[in-house]
Amino acid sequence: MEHLYTLYDALVSINVPSGTARQVVQAMERDMTGELATKSELQNVRNDLHNCVERCRLELHADIDRLRQETKADIDLLRQETKADIDRLRQETRADIDRLRQETNSEFASVRHEIGLLRQETKADIDLLRQETHADLARVNHEMGAGFALIRSEIQTMSKDMTIKLGSMMVAMAGLVVTVQKLL
Repeated sequence: MEHLYTLYDALVSINVPSGTARQVVQAMERDMTGELATKSELQNVRNDLHNCVERCRLELHADIDRLRQETKADIDLLRQETKADIDRLRQETRADIDRLRQETNSEFASVRHEIGLLRQETKADIDLLRQETHADLARVNHEMGAGFALIRSEIQTMSKDMTIKLGSMMVAMAGLVVTVQKLL
C-alpha cells in the first residue's frame, strides 16, 4: 500500500487537487484489491492452473487407458462371439451337409431300386415279347408251310391235270393226224 501514498504525493506535487488525487488513489486501491492481481497471485494461479492441467492430463491418460482396456475387452469379447458364431455356423453347415448327404443317398437308393424294378419289368416285357414273337414266327412259319404245301399240292394237281390234258390232246392230235393222212 505504500506505493498508493507515493502516487498520492506525486499527484498533489503536480498540482492535482487533493480531493481528486484521493479519488484516483481510492479507485486504484479498489482496482488493485478487486480487479488487478499481484505477481504472487499470478504465480498461485499459474501453479493452480499447472496442477489442474497436470490433473486433467493424468485423468485423460487414465481415461484413455481405461477406454483402451474396455475397447480391447470389447474386441476380445466380439472376437470370442464371432468365433463362437462361426463355430456354430460351421457345425450347422456340417449338420446340413450331412443331412443333405443322407437325403441324397436315400434318394439315390430309391432311384436305384426303381431302376432295378424297371429293369426287371423291361426284361420281363422283352422276354414276353420275344416269346410272343417266337410264337408268331412259328405260327407264320406253320401257316406259310401249310400255304406252300397247299400251293405244292395244287401245283401237283395242276401238273397232273395238264399232263392228262396234254396227253389227251396228243392222243386227239395223233388221231387227227392219222385221219388227215388217211384222207389224203
